[in-house]
Amino acid sequence: MSGLRIFALAAAVAGVPASPSALADSPVRSPGTVPGHLRISVGIEPNSLIPAFFTGHLFTYFGSLIFDPLTTVDDRGNIVPRLALQVPTRSNGGISRDGRTIRFRLRRDVRWQDGVPFTSRDVAFTQSLLDDDRNGIPGRRIVARVETPDPYTVVFHLKYRTATALLALFNGASQTGFVLPEHALAKVRDLHTSEFNAMPIGTGPFQVTSWHRGVAIELVANERYYLHAPRLRRITIDLWSNGESQVAALRRHDVDWEVSATAPVLRELARTAGVRVVFARQYAWYAIAFNLATPALRDVRVRRAIALAIDRPKIAKSVFLGIATAATGDVPDFSWAYPAGLADYPYDPGGATRLLAQAGFSRGRLHLLLTSVPILEALDVTVQDMLRRAGIEADIRIWPLPLYYAPKSMGGIINNGRFDLGVIGSFSPPDPDEDAAFSCASRPPAGPNVAGYCNPAFDRLVAASLATDDRVARKRIYRRIEETLHRELPYLFLAWPLAAAAISSDLRGVRPGPGTLTWNAADWTI
Repeated sequence: MSGLRIFALAAAVAGVPASPSALADSPVRSPGTVPGHLRISVGIEPNSLIPAFFTGHLFTYFGSLIFDPLTTVDDRGNIVPRLALQVPTRSNGGISRDGRTIRFRLRRDVRWQDGVPFTSRDVAFTQSLLDDDRNGIPGRRIVARVETPDPYTVVFHLKYRTATALLALFNGASQTGFVLPEHALAKVRDLHTSEFNAMPIGTGPFQVTSWHRGVAIELVANERYYLHAPRLRRITIDLWSNGESQVAALRRHDVDWEVSATAPVLRELARTAGVRVVFARQYAWYAIAFNLATPALRDVRVRRAIALAIDRPKIAKSVFLGIATAATGDVPDFSWAYPAGLADYPYDPGGATRLLAQAGFSRGRLHLLLTSVPILEALDVTVQDMLRRAGIEADIRIWPLPLYYAPKSMGGIINNGRFDLGVIGSFSPPDPDEDAAFSCASRPPAGPNVAGYCNPAFDRLVAASLATDDRVARKRIYRRIEETLHRELPYLFLAWPLAAAAISSDLRGVRPGPGTLTWNAADWTI
Protein backbone atom coordinates (compact mmCIF):
# COMPACT_ATOMS: atom_id res chain seq x y z
CA MET A 1 0.00 0.00 0.00
CA SER A 2 1.38 3.42 -0.94
CA GLY A 3 2.28 5.84 1.82
CA LEU A 4 -0.13 8.47 3.10
CA ARG A 5 0.65 12.16 3.42
CA ILE A 6 -1.02 14.60 5.81
CA PHE A 7 -1.04 18.35 5.24
CA ALA A 8 -1.96 21.10 7.70
CA LEU A 9 -3.36 24.45 6.63
CA ALA A 10 -2.06 27.42 8.59
CA ALA A 11 -4.62 29.87 9.85
CA ALA A 12 -4.76 32.21 12.79
CA VAL A 13 -5.66 30.48 16.02
CA ALA A 14 -8.99 32.10 16.73
CA GLY A 15 -10.42 33.22 20.00
CA VAL A 16 -9.56 33.88 23.62
CA PRO A 17 -11.99 34.80 26.37
CA ALA A 18 -10.50 37.97 27.81
CA SER A 19 -11.32 39.25 31.26
CA PRO A 20 -13.68 42.26 31.57
CA SER A 21 -10.77 44.47 32.63
CA ALA A 22 -8.81 43.45 29.56
CA LEU A 23 -11.69 44.53 27.36
CA ALA A 24 -12.14 47.95 28.92
CA ASP A 25 -11.10 50.92 26.76
CA SER A 26 -8.04 52.76 27.99
CA PRO A 27 -8.90 56.35 28.98
CA VAL A 28 -5.36 57.55 28.20
CA ARG A 29 -3.58 57.15 24.87
CA SER A 30 -0.61 54.81 25.12
CA PRO A 31 2.88 56.03 24.15
CA GLY A 32 3.58 54.97 20.58
CA THR A 33 -0.03 55.14 19.40
CA VAL A 34 -0.48 57.37 16.34
CA PRO A 35 -3.93 59.02 16.34
CA GLY A 36 -5.92 58.14 13.23
CA HIS A 37 -3.33 55.62 11.98
CA LEU A 38 -4.12 51.93 12.47
CA ARG A 39 -1.10 49.63 12.16
CA ILE A 40 -1.98 45.97 11.59
CA SER A 41 0.60 43.19 11.90
CA VAL A 42 0.10 39.97 9.95
CA GLY A 43 2.64 37.17 9.77
CA ILE A 44 1.79 35.97 6.26
CA GLU A 45 1.86 37.87 2.97
CA PRO A 46 -1.26 37.63 0.81
CA ASN A 47 -1.05 36.27 -2.71
CA SER A 48 -3.54 38.85 -4.02
CA LEU A 49 -5.75 41.71 -2.84
CA ILE A 50 -8.71 40.39 -4.84
CA PRO A 51 -10.85 38.74 -2.12
CA ALA A 52 -11.91 35.80 -4.33
CA PHE A 53 -8.24 34.79 -4.60
CA PHE A 54 -7.44 35.04 -0.88
CA THR A 55 -5.69 31.96 0.48
CA GLY A 56 -6.62 31.68 4.13
CA HIS A 57 -9.17 33.43 6.29
CA LEU A 58 -6.64 35.89 7.73
CA PHE A 59 -6.86 37.85 4.52
CA THR A 60 -10.66 37.87 4.40
CA TYR A 61 -10.49 40.44 7.19
CA PHE A 62 -8.98 42.84 4.67
CA GLY A 63 -11.63 42.34 1.98
CA SER A 64 -14.18 44.55 3.71
CA LEU A 65 -11.58 47.30 4.17
CA ILE A 66 -11.22 47.74 0.40
CA PHE A 67 -14.41 46.37 -1.16
CA ASP A 68 -18.10 46.18 -0.34
CA PRO A 69 -20.72 43.43 -0.73
CA LEU A 70 -24.41 43.87 -1.46
CA THR A 71 -25.14 42.75 2.10
CA THR A 72 -23.05 41.69 5.07
CA VAL A 73 -23.42 40.05 8.49
CA ASP A 74 -23.29 42.29 11.56
CA ASP A 75 -22.01 41.52 15.05
CA ARG A 76 -25.35 39.91 16.01
CA GLY A 77 -25.40 37.60 13.00
CA ASN A 78 -28.05 39.60 11.12
CA ILE A 79 -27.87 40.18 7.38
CA VAL A 80 -27.71 43.95 6.83
CA PRO A 81 -27.45 46.04 3.62
CA ARG A 82 -24.29 47.59 2.21
CA LEU A 83 -24.36 48.36 -1.53
CA ALA A 84 -27.99 47.27 -1.50
CA LEU A 85 -30.60 49.70 -0.18
CA GLN A 86 -32.31 46.93 1.76
CA VAL A 87 -32.14 43.20 2.28
CA PRO A 88 -34.54 41.50 -0.17
CA THR A 89 -37.51 39.71 1.38
CA ARG A 90 -40.82 38.39 0.12
CA SER A 91 -42.67 41.17 1.92
CA ASN A 92 -40.70 43.97 0.20
CA GLY A 93 -40.91 42.27 -3.21
CA GLY A 94 -37.24 41.35 -3.34
CA ILE A 95 -37.78 37.58 -3.34
CA SER A 96 -40.26 35.88 -5.66
CA ARG A 97 -42.86 33.42 -4.39
CA ASP A 98 -40.91 30.44 -5.74
CA GLY A 99 -37.68 31.78 -4.24
CA ARG A 100 -35.77 31.61 -7.53
CA THR A 101 -35.72 35.32 -8.34
CA ILE A 102 -33.86 37.75 -6.06
CA ARG A 103 -34.09 41.48 -6.78
CA PHE A 104 -31.67 43.96 -5.19
CA ARG A 105 -32.27 47.70 -5.28
CA LEU A 106 -28.90 49.46 -5.13
CA ARG A 107 -27.75 52.67 -3.51
CA ARG A 108 -27.38 55.64 -5.84
CA ASP A 109 -24.67 57.45 -3.87
CA VAL A 110 -21.80 54.97 -4.31
CA ARG A 111 -18.65 55.67 -6.30
CA TRP A 112 -15.61 53.57 -6.94
CA GLN A 113 -12.46 54.88 -5.33
CA ASP A 114 -11.38 56.41 -8.67
CA GLY A 115 -14.63 58.41 -8.85
CA VAL A 116 -16.57 56.27 -11.35
CA PRO A 117 -20.21 55.66 -10.30
CA PHE A 118 -21.10 52.19 -9.06
CA THR A 119 -24.01 50.56 -10.95
CA SER A 120 -25.77 47.26 -11.42
CA ARG A 121 -23.43 46.51 -14.35
CA ASP A 122 -20.61 46.06 -11.86
CA VAL A 123 -22.58 43.39 -10.02
CA ALA A 124 -23.43 41.54 -13.22
CA PHE A 125 -19.82 41.79 -14.37
CA THR A 126 -18.48 40.38 -11.10
CA GLN A 127 -20.93 37.48 -11.34
CA SER A 128 -19.55 36.73 -14.81
CA LEU A 129 -16.02 36.60 -13.35
CA LEU A 130 -17.15 34.16 -10.67
CA ASP A 131 -18.83 31.95 -13.26
CA ASP A 132 -15.86 31.95 -15.68
CA ASP A 133 -13.95 28.70 -15.11
CA ARG A 134 -10.79 30.31 -16.50
CA ASN A 135 -10.55 32.37 -13.33
CA GLY A 136 -10.57 29.27 -11.15
CA ILE A 137 -12.69 30.85 -8.41
CA PRO A 138 -14.26 28.13 -6.24
CA GLY A 139 -17.89 28.47 -5.31
CA ARG A 140 -21.34 27.09 -5.89
CA ARG A 141 -22.82 28.06 -9.26
CA ILE A 142 -26.42 28.84 -8.35
CA VAL A 143 -27.06 31.78 -10.71
CA ALA A 144 -28.67 31.01 -14.07
CA ARG A 145 -28.61 34.60 -15.34
CA VAL A 146 -28.43 38.20 -14.17
CA GLU A 147 -30.58 41.10 -15.37
CA THR A 148 -29.84 44.80 -14.95
CA PRO A 149 -33.12 46.54 -15.88
CA ASP A 150 -31.68 49.89 -14.77
CA PRO A 151 -28.40 51.16 -13.24
CA TYR A 152 -29.70 50.67 -9.71
CA THR A 153 -31.49 47.32 -9.95
CA VAL A 154 -29.94 43.88 -10.30
CA VAL A 155 -32.02 40.72 -10.61
CA PHE A 156 -30.62 37.24 -10.02
CA HIS A 157 -32.45 34.28 -11.57
CA LEU A 158 -31.35 31.14 -9.73
CA LYS A 159 -30.98 27.66 -11.16
CA TYR A 160 -32.89 26.34 -8.18
CA ARG A 161 -34.39 27.57 -4.96
CA THR A 162 -32.09 27.71 -1.95
CA ALA A 163 -32.84 28.89 1.57
CA THR A 164 -29.32 30.37 1.81
CA ALA A 165 -29.50 32.51 -1.34
CA LEU A 166 -28.91 35.82 0.44
CA LEU A 167 -25.64 34.49 1.89
CA ALA A 168 -24.57 33.14 -1.51
CA LEU A 169 -25.26 36.35 -3.47
CA PHE A 170 -22.51 38.89 -2.70
CA ASN A 171 -22.63 38.74 1.08
CA GLY A 172 -19.60 39.93 3.04
CA ALA A 173 -19.38 36.70 5.05
CA SER A 174 -17.91 35.07 1.92
CA GLN A 175 -14.64 35.89 0.19
CA THR A 176 -16.54 35.82 -3.12
CA GLY A 177 -19.09 38.29 -1.77
CA PHE A 178 -17.36 41.52 -2.84
CA VAL A 179 -18.23 43.44 -5.99
CA LEU A 180 -15.46 44.34 -8.49
CA PRO A 181 -15.41 47.26 -10.98
CA GLU A 182 -16.32 46.54 -14.59
CA HIS A 183 -14.59 49.63 -15.92
CA ALA A 184 -11.23 48.57 -14.45
CA LEU A 185 -11.34 44.88 -15.36
CA ALA A 186 -13.47 44.48 -18.50
CA LYS A 187 -10.42 44.41 -20.78
CA VAL A 188 -8.21 42.29 -18.52
CA ARG A 189 -7.44 38.95 -20.14
CA ASP A 190 -5.94 37.15 -17.14
CA LEU A 191 -7.29 38.16 -13.76
CA HIS A 192 -4.49 36.29 -11.98
CA THR A 193 -1.72 38.39 -13.52
CA SER A 194 -3.56 41.71 -13.57
CA GLU A 195 -2.07 44.71 -11.76
CA PHE A 196 -5.42 44.91 -10.02
CA ASN A 197 -4.21 42.12 -7.70
CA ALA A 198 -1.78 44.57 -6.08
CA MET A 199 -3.54 47.91 -6.66
CA PRO A 200 -7.28 47.24 -6.52
CA ILE A 201 -10.09 49.76 -6.82
CA GLY A 202 -13.01 49.17 -4.50
CA THR A 203 -16.02 50.91 -3.03
CA GLY A 204 -14.92 50.20 0.54
CA PRO A 205 -13.90 52.60 3.31
CA PHE A 206 -10.16 52.35 2.57
CA GLN A 207 -8.12 52.54 -0.63
CA VAL A 208 -4.80 50.81 -1.34
CA THR A 209 -2.00 53.25 -2.13
CA SER A 210 0.99 50.87 -2.19
CA TRP A 211 2.10 47.29 -1.62
CA HIS A 212 5.79 46.86 -0.85
CA ARG A 213 6.26 43.09 -1.04
CA GLY A 214 7.50 41.59 2.19
CA VAL A 215 7.22 44.94 3.97
CA ALA A 216 3.77 46.55 4.12
CA ILE A 217 0.48 47.37 2.42
CA GLU A 218 -0.64 50.98 2.79
CA LEU A 219 -4.25 52.19 2.73
CA VAL A 220 -5.82 55.61 3.17
CA ALA A 221 -9.36 56.64 4.06
CA ASN A 222 -11.87 56.82 1.21
CA GLU A 223 -13.29 60.28 1.85
CA ARG A 224 -16.18 59.59 -0.55
CA TYR A 225 -17.31 56.48 1.32
CA TYR A 226 -21.08 56.44 1.09
CA LEU A 227 -21.85 55.51 4.70
CA HIS A 228 -19.57 58.20 6.11
CA ALA A 229 -15.93 59.21 5.86
CA PRO A 230 -13.90 56.64 7.83
CA ARG A 231 -12.84 57.81 11.27
CA LEU A 232 -9.38 56.32 10.71
CA ARG A 233 -7.20 58.29 8.31
CA ARG A 234 -4.72 55.58 7.38
CA ILE A 235 -4.08 51.85 7.75
CA THR A 236 -0.70 50.13 7.45
CA ILE A 237 -0.64 46.34 7.18
CA ASP A 238 2.87 45.29 8.27
CA LEU A 239 3.95 42.01 6.69
CA TRP A 240 6.11 40.86 9.59
CA SER A 241 7.91 37.54 9.29
CA ASN A 242 8.88 36.90 12.92
CA GLY A 243 6.22 36.04 15.50
CA GLU A 244 8.26 37.27 18.48
CA SER A 245 8.84 40.66 16.87
CA GLN A 246 5.12 40.95 16.16
CA VAL A 247 4.25 40.51 19.82
CA ALA A 248 7.00 42.87 21.01
CA ALA A 249 5.77 45.52 18.57
CA LEU A 250 2.22 45.29 19.97
CA ARG A 251 3.50 45.63 23.51
CA ARG A 252 5.50 48.72 22.51
CA HIS A 253 2.45 50.06 20.64
CA ASP A 254 4.43 50.09 17.41
CA VAL A 255 1.45 48.16 15.99
CA ASP A 256 -2.18 48.28 17.09
CA TRP A 257 -3.62 44.95 15.92
CA GLU A 258 -1.87 41.58 15.88
CA VAL A 259 -3.81 39.37 13.47
CA SER A 260 -1.85 36.11 13.43
CA ALA A 261 -0.93 35.51 17.08
CA THR A 262 -0.98 31.89 18.25
CA ALA A 263 -3.18 30.71 21.12
CA PRO A 264 -0.42 30.92 23.78
CA VAL A 265 0.48 34.43 22.65
CA LEU A 266 -3.16 35.56 22.67
CA ARG A 267 -3.60 34.29 26.20
CA GLU A 268 -0.43 36.11 27.30
CA LEU A 269 -1.41 39.33 25.52
CA ALA A 270 -4.82 39.30 27.22
CA ARG A 271 -2.91 39.90 30.47
CA THR A 272 -0.71 42.66 29.02
CA ALA A 273 -1.32 46.28 29.99
CA GLY A 274 -2.53 48.41 27.09
CA VAL A 275 -3.60 45.37 25.06
CA ARG A 276 -6.99 43.71 24.86
CA VAL A 277 -8.22 40.63 23.05
CA VAL A 278 -11.60 40.88 21.37
CA PHE A 279 -13.34 37.68 20.44
CA ALA A 280 -16.54 36.37 18.89
CA ARG A 281 -18.16 33.07 18.15
CA GLN A 282 -17.81 32.22 14.50
CA TYR A 283 -19.05 29.63 12.05
CA ALA A 284 -15.64 28.06 11.61
CA TRP A 285 -13.95 24.71 12.05
CA TYR A 286 -10.70 22.83 11.73
CA ALA A 287 -10.86 19.33 10.28
CA ILE A 288 -8.81 16.52 8.81
CA ALA A 289 -9.88 16.00 5.20
CA PHE A 290 -9.46 12.45 3.94
CA ASN A 291 -8.44 12.34 0.28
CA LEU A 292 -10.85 9.68 -0.94
CA ALA A 293 -8.79 9.20 -4.11
CA THR A 294 -6.08 7.58 -1.96
CA PRO A 295 -6.59 3.78 -2.06
CA ALA A 296 -5.88 3.26 1.65
CA LEU A 297 -8.49 5.82 2.64
CA ARG A 298 -11.29 4.35 0.54
CA ASP A 299 -11.81 1.85 3.36
CA VAL A 300 -13.99 3.63 5.91
CA ARG A 301 -12.47 1.47 8.63
CA VAL A 302 -9.14 3.23 8.10
CA ARG A 303 -10.82 6.62 8.37
CA ARG A 304 -12.68 5.57 11.51
CA ALA A 305 -9.45 4.22 13.01
CA ILE A 306 -7.83 7.60 12.51
CA ALA A 307 -10.87 9.23 14.16
CA LEU A 308 -10.40 6.95 17.18
CA ALA A 309 -6.70 7.84 17.30
CA ILE A 310 -7.30 11.61 17.58
CA ASP A 311 -8.08 13.02 21.03
CA ARG A 312 -10.07 16.10 20.04
CA PRO A 313 -10.85 17.35 23.57
CA LYS A 314 -7.11 17.24 24.29
CA ILE A 315 -6.42 19.23 21.11
CA ALA A 316 -8.95 21.87 22.17
CA LYS A 317 -7.34 22.07 25.62
CA SER A 318 -3.62 21.73 24.86
CA VAL A 319 -3.30 23.23 21.36
CA PHE A 320 -6.01 25.88 21.49
CA LEU A 321 -5.63 26.34 25.25
CA GLY A 322 -9.36 26.10 25.82
CA ILE A 323 -10.21 28.90 23.37
CA ALA A 324 -11.78 26.37 21.01
CA THR A 325 -14.07 23.45 21.70
CA ALA A 326 -13.86 19.93 20.35
CA ALA A 327 -16.01 19.71 17.22
CA THR A 328 -18.52 16.99 16.44
CA GLY A 329 -19.31 18.27 12.95
CA ASP A 330 -19.22 21.34 10.75
CA VAL A 331 -22.29 22.94 12.38
CA PRO A 332 -21.12 24.63 15.63
CA ASP A 333 -22.98 24.05 18.87
CA PHE A 334 -24.37 27.61 19.01
CA SER A 335 -26.10 27.29 15.61
CA TRP A 336 -29.85 26.78 15.42
CA ALA A 337 -29.13 23.78 13.18
CA TYR A 338 -26.79 22.04 15.62
CA PRO A 339 -27.88 18.39 16.12
CA ALA A 340 -27.42 17.78 19.84
CA GLY A 341 -26.66 14.30 21.14
CA LEU A 342 -24.96 12.79 18.08
CA ALA A 343 -22.81 9.76 18.81
CA ASP A 344 -19.13 10.62 18.59
CA TYR A 345 -15.82 8.85 18.04
CA PRO A 346 -14.18 8.50 21.47
CA TYR A 347 -10.43 8.68 21.91
CA ASP A 348 -9.41 5.01 21.73
CA PRO A 349 -5.89 4.36 20.33
CA GLY A 350 -6.19 0.65 21.13
CA GLY A 351 -9.44 0.46 19.23
CA ALA A 352 -7.82 2.36 16.37
CA THR A 353 -4.99 -0.18 16.19
CA ARG A 354 -7.43 -3.08 16.16
CA LEU A 355 -9.54 -1.45 13.44
CA LEU A 356 -6.44 -0.85 11.32
CA ALA A 357 -5.54 -4.53 11.72
CA GLN A 358 -9.03 -5.53 10.59
CA ALA A 359 -8.52 -3.38 7.52
CA GLY A 360 -5.20 -5.11 6.79
CA PHE A 361 -2.82 -2.59 8.29
CA SER A 362 -0.31 -2.90 11.13
CA ARG A 363 2.19 -0.62 12.85
CA GLY A 364 4.47 1.07 10.34
CA ARG A 365 2.28 0.34 7.33
CA LEU A 366 0.93 3.88 7.04
CA HIS A 367 3.25 6.80 6.33
CA LEU A 368 1.80 10.29 6.75
CA LEU A 369 3.46 13.48 5.60
CA LEU A 370 2.35 16.37 7.79
CA THR A 371 2.94 19.85 6.43
CA SER A 372 2.26 23.22 8.00
CA VAL A 373 3.54 26.68 8.80
CA PRO A 374 4.60 27.74 12.30
CA ILE A 375 1.19 28.95 13.53
CA LEU A 376 -0.18 25.42 13.79
CA GLU A 377 3.02 23.51 14.53
CA ALA A 378 1.66 22.59 17.96
CA LEU A 379 -1.30 20.92 16.27
CA ASP A 380 1.05 19.12 13.87
CA VAL A 381 3.13 17.63 16.65
CA THR A 382 0.08 16.66 18.70
CA VAL A 383 -1.60 14.90 15.76
CA GLN A 384 1.69 13.22 14.87
CA ASP A 385 2.02 11.78 18.38
CA MET A 386 -1.58 10.59 18.50
CA LEU A 387 -1.25 8.82 15.16
CA ARG A 388 1.98 7.17 16.27
CA ARG A 389 0.20 5.68 19.29
CA ALA A 390 -2.19 3.95 16.88
CA GLY A 391 0.65 2.67 14.69
CA ILE A 392 0.75 5.42 12.06
CA GLU A 393 4.02 7.24 11.46
CA ALA A 394 3.87 10.88 10.33
CA ASP A 395 6.56 13.08 8.81
CA ILE A 396 6.31 16.89 9.07
CA ARG A 397 7.17 19.32 6.31
CA ILE A 398 6.53 23.06 6.00
CA TRP A 399 4.51 24.45 3.09
CA PRO A 400 3.81 28.18 2.63
CA LEU A 401 0.17 29.03 3.14
CA PRO A 402 -0.44 30.69 -0.27
CA LEU A 403 0.78 27.56 -2.10
CA TYR A 404 -0.93 25.15 0.26
CA TYR A 405 -4.43 26.56 -0.07
CA ALA A 406 -4.29 28.34 -3.43
CA PRO A 407 -7.09 27.62 -5.96
CA LYS A 408 -6.62 24.62 -8.21
CA SER A 409 -5.89 26.87 -11.20
CA MET A 410 -3.02 28.45 -9.26
CA GLY A 411 -1.37 25.13 -8.36
CA GLY A 412 -2.74 24.86 -4.83
CA ILE A 413 -1.58 21.76 -2.95
CA ILE A 414 -4.82 20.88 -1.24
CA ASN A 415 -7.14 21.82 -4.13
CA ASN A 416 -5.10 19.71 -6.56
CA GLY A 417 -5.39 16.64 -4.34
CA ARG A 418 -1.68 16.44 -3.60
CA PHE A 419 -2.28 14.98 -0.14
CA ASP A 420 -3.76 12.00 1.64
CA LEU A 421 -4.84 13.63 4.87
CA GLY A 422 -5.13 17.39 5.12
CA VAL A 423 -5.73 19.52 8.19
CA ILE A 424 -7.79 22.42 6.91
CA GLY A 425 -9.59 25.39 8.39
CA SER A 426 -12.81 26.75 6.97
CA PHE A 427 -15.64 29.19 7.53
CA SER A 428 -19.24 28.07 7.21
CA PRO A 429 -22.08 30.44 6.36
CA PRO A 430 -24.27 31.57 9.29
CA ASP A 431 -27.06 29.51 7.74
CA PRO A 432 -25.62 26.03 7.07
CA ASP A 433 -25.12 25.24 3.39
CA GLU A 434 -23.67 21.74 3.06
CA ASP A 435 -24.14 21.93 -0.71
CA ALA A 436 -21.41 24.55 -0.97
CA ALA A 437 -18.97 22.49 1.11
CA PHE A 438 -19.55 18.76 0.73
CA SER A 439 -21.67 18.01 -2.36
CA CYS A 440 -20.47 16.24 -5.49
CA ALA A 441 -20.69 19.54 -7.37
CA SER A 442 -18.44 21.33 -4.87
CA ARG A 443 -15.31 19.28 -5.54
CA PRO A 444 -12.35 21.39 -6.76
CA PRO A 445 -12.13 23.50 -8.81
CA ALA A 446 -15.85 24.29 -8.35
CA GLY A 447 -15.74 24.32 -4.56
CA PRO A 448 -13.88 23.48 -1.36
CA ASN A 449 -14.80 19.78 -1.08
CA VAL A 450 -11.12 18.79 -1.16
CA ALA A 451 -11.86 15.29 0.16
CA GLY A 452 -13.61 14.54 -3.13
CA TYR A 453 -16.64 13.23 -1.27
CA CYS A 454 -19.56 12.38 -3.53
CA ASN A 455 -22.73 10.65 -2.37
CA PRO A 456 -25.94 11.21 -4.37
CA ALA A 457 -28.09 10.26 -1.36
CA PHE A 458 -26.29 12.89 0.73
CA ASP A 459 -26.81 15.45 -2.04
CA ARG A 460 -30.55 14.73 -2.00
CA LEU A 461 -30.65 15.41 1.75
CA VAL A 462 -28.81 18.68 1.20
CA ALA A 463 -31.20 19.68 -1.58
CA ALA A 464 -34.13 19.00 0.74
CA SER A 465 -32.56 21.14 3.49
CA LEU A 466 -32.36 24.10 1.12
CA ALA A 467 -35.77 23.67 -0.46
CA THR A 468 -37.75 24.95 2.52
CA ASP A 469 -37.68 27.88 4.92
CA ASP A 470 -39.25 25.80 7.70
CA ARG A 471 -36.50 25.68 10.33
CA VAL A 472 -38.11 22.81 12.21
CA ALA A 473 -38.06 20.69 9.07
CA ARG A 474 -34.57 21.85 8.15
CA LYS A 475 -33.24 21.00 11.61
CA ARG A 476 -34.51 17.43 11.23
CA ILE A 477 -32.82 17.16 7.85
CA TYR A 478 -29.57 18.62 9.14
CA ARG A 479 -29.46 15.94 11.78
CA ARG A 480 -29.58 13.30 9.05
CA ILE A 481 -26.91 15.20 7.12
CA GLU A 482 -24.58 15.29 10.12
CA GLU A 483 -25.25 11.62 10.86
CA THR A 484 -24.25 10.79 7.28
CA LEU A 485 -21.03 12.82 7.47
CA HIS A 486 -20.26 11.19 10.81
CA ARG A 487 -20.89 7.69 9.48
CA GLU A 488 -19.06 8.03 6.15
CA LEU A 489 -16.36 10.30 7.57
CA PRO A 490 -14.95 12.19 4.56
CA TYR A 491 -13.81 14.77 7.15
CA LEU A 492 -12.89 14.43 10.82
CA PHE A 493 -13.89 17.71 12.46
CA LEU A 494 -11.37 18.69 15.14
CA ALA A 495 -12.29 22.02 16.74
CA TRP A 496 -14.62 25.03 16.65
CA PRO A 497 -12.44 28.10 17.26
CA LEU A 498 -13.53 31.55 18.32
CA ALA A 499 -12.55 34.57 16.25
CA ALA A 500 -10.02 36.74 18.05
CA ALA A 501 -7.80 39.75 17.61
CA ALA A 502 -5.18 41.17 19.95
CA ILE A 503 -5.53 44.94 19.71
CA SER A 504 -4.33 48.09 21.40
CA SER A 505 -6.68 49.45 24.05
CA ASP A 506 -6.58 52.71 22.10
CA LEU A 507 -8.39 51.10 19.15
CA ARG A 508 -12.12 51.56 19.70
CA GLY A 509 -15.35 50.69 17.96
CA VAL A 510 -14.34 47.12 17.06
CA ARG A 511 -17.47 44.95 17.08
CA PRO A 512 -16.40 41.48 15.93
CA GLY A 513 -19.09 39.39 14.32
CA PRO A 514 -19.51 35.82 13.09
CA GLY A 515 -18.95 36.92 9.48
CA THR A 516 -15.80 39.02 9.82
CA LEU A 517 -14.01 41.11 12.42
CA THR A 518 -13.81 44.10 10.07
CA TRP A 519 -17.41 44.50 8.91
CA ASN A 520 -17.70 47.95 10.59
CA ALA A 521 -14.12 49.21 10.09
CA ALA A 522 -15.37 52.64 8.94
CA ASP A 523 -16.50 53.24 12.54
CA TRP A 524 -13.16 52.45 14.18
CA THR A 525 -11.09 55.13 15.89
CA ILE A 526 -7.63 55.27 17.43
